[in-house]
Amino acid sequence: MNTIISNINLSEVELKHVLSEVKCLSNFDFSLYSHSFIKRRTEYFMSKNNIFSEGDLIYRINNSSALLGHFIENVFFQQFELFRDVELWNYIEEKVLPKFLKQTEVKIYFPYSSGAEQLYSFLYILNNFNTEKFKIYITGVTDRHVSKIKNPNFTKAHVKASEKNISLLKTALDKDDVFFENNGEFKVNVNYSGNLIFTTCDFFKEQHFADFDLVFFQNKMIFFNTELKAKSLNYVVRSLKKGAYLILGERETIDKTIEKKIKHLHKGMSIYKRKTFLLT
Repeated sequence: MNTIISNINLSEVELKHVLSEVKCLSNFDFSLYSHSFIKRRTEYFMSKNNIFSEGDLIYRINNSSALLGHFIENVFFQQFELFRDVELWNYIEEKVLPKFLKQTEVKIYFPYSSGAEQLYSFLYILNNFNTEKFKIYITGVTDRHVSKIKNPNFTKAHVKASEKNISLLKTALDKDDVFFENNGEFKVNVNYSGNLIFTTCDFFKEQHFADFDLVFFQNKMIFFNTELKAKSLNYVVRSLKKGAYLILGERETIDKTIEKKIKHLHKGMSIYKRKTFLLT
């Protein structure tokens, strides 16, 4: 995760002005996001782009759609690291995916995605399975995020950040098993033959996706305030089939209402299974 260092200190009123302008220009609403989180990310963006006042930031995003897009992208951390929490990826390969072998169709969901690292980690793990039966749905935060996930530009930084994880994978010997270089960029070695379905979707407002066998919702709730955390997790749990699996971030917690619906499968790993029936 990026370390944020900024000497800018926006007041609450100034931050509200900025976010109100972003909403007017892009229709992207940060009102339910964590205030302290958005404040840190906005100040970091300003410092990185030599913007020293709220007024200057508003002026510049009004005059540059590219800068506006970069501002929204900046809120969501660049992960760089593939196979983060490698023990979990090994568990998914050994304990979860084999359970899908007898199914005629397997539906996987990556909601609210802002980067390609998690998806391509999963696609690599799938190399040892028949993937024709898999349908993977990816909803991006914005159109720009969807475009980058469809055509990821993995760099030397991605390779370097991922090397330790790769050395602990049970499906790879070293980084050359996972990455190959193509015209100065790095691609992940995948043999996926199923469907990849991309869309930009505000899953708090639009159609409800449902009946998934496995949902990846890692490190998304850090963006949200208390209200939106509960709403987002409830949505994700409702999208699971009974008996299906949910992956959360290592440090993310669930409230008592959600605990009644999902079972924690492994101590030390944030993997859960939707209960097939609820006790009253």
